[in-house]
Amino acid sequence: MKKRVSSQRLTLDEIHKGQFVSAEEDFELNYLITEDARKVYRAKIVATVVSEPYISDDTAYGRVQLDDGFETISGSVFREQTALLDEIQMGDLVQAIGKIREWQGEKQLTLEAIKPVHPNFLLLHRLEILKAKKEHQPLLEKAQKIYTEEGENLRPAKERAKAEGVPGSIVEALDELKYLAEKPEEPEISKVEMVKSKVLSFIEKNPDGMEMDAILAEFADTYSSEEIEEAVRELLSIGEIFERKINVFVKV
Repeated sequence: MKKRVSSQRLTLDEIHKGQFVSAEEDFELNYLITEDARKVYRAKIVATVVSEPYISDDTAYGRVQLDDGFETISGSVFREQTALLDEIQMGDLVQAIGKIREWQGEKQLTLEAIKPVHPNFLLLHRLEILKAKKEHQPLLEKAQKIYTEEGENLRPAKERAKAEGVPGSIVEALDELKYLAEKPEEPEISKVEMVKSKVLSFIEKNPDGMEMDAILAEFADTYSSEEIEEAVRELLSIGEIFERKINVFVKV
């Protein structure tokens, strides 16, 4: 059984300023690399709910907008997780844990936990972030020195870092940040086409039609709601599917 990746406390501006990395394989996790070279698979935030929580009629999908005083972010929930929003109201201060996603350059969260907390939690959260940064900074400086002295070669740099008590993940993050900075922008079309293909195959499974909420729920762990909705719109526009009734789609 695969070990659950622990969450890391972040401010929302750290999330938005970070580099999002999409998993290359279906069963790998997406992650964020922060500006100070931390790999984050699951984020823990404390923020205020600034929109009325929305849950679809069939409870397959929900969303909420969060603001921590530095930035805002959209949080989504799917399937049984929509129950998390039942006790959440606009204006609540909440602690939330979720996986980071990106859609058209915008970072989002797929929420795994969210609950109201005492106002003091915000101060505690920020103090914990400052403490983590203070502990991380000397390790980052050592990792940067090692990476540079090893000619920016990942394998020897990681081996040396391990020998000197520096987590190899920091060296990996530095190497990935360098690669991402040099990598030319790729067109979004390749990912869009992949989402369209998977959505179309799923719709095809039910000749009587597939509800939008069911489509969103099916791909909740892989794609953002915006990616899925965009795929459905494109499939409609090119005539691959039609809307038999409101929010029920059938393959042509």
